[in-house]
Amino acid sequence: MKLKLRDILGLPGIPGTSRGALKWLKRSDLPNTKVGTAFYFNLSDLPDAVRLAWVAREAERLALDPGEYDDAAHAALEQAGPARRARAEQRV
Repeated sequence: MKLKLRDILGLPGIPGTSRGALKWLKRSDLPNTKVGTAFYFNLSDLPDAVRLAWVAREAERLALDPGEYDDAAHAALEQAGPARRARAEQRV
């Protein structure tokens, strides 16, 4: 899933301003694409803490029931590669 830089503003570890987030993006070496003035990147390429915070924020925004937390499943997902995590998150 592709996100714009503005989609992650204010998440843990990400500055709340566009300028600060752009500096973070450049420092992080996150693969990205610039289209016009917007920077795009894959959700699966984000650091785990940022990615999980984005998923939680979206679930809350959409008023989705978070269900039960499964520690073993989340631990396995953290050990999976980016492609496998992306497929799992798409299924959710």
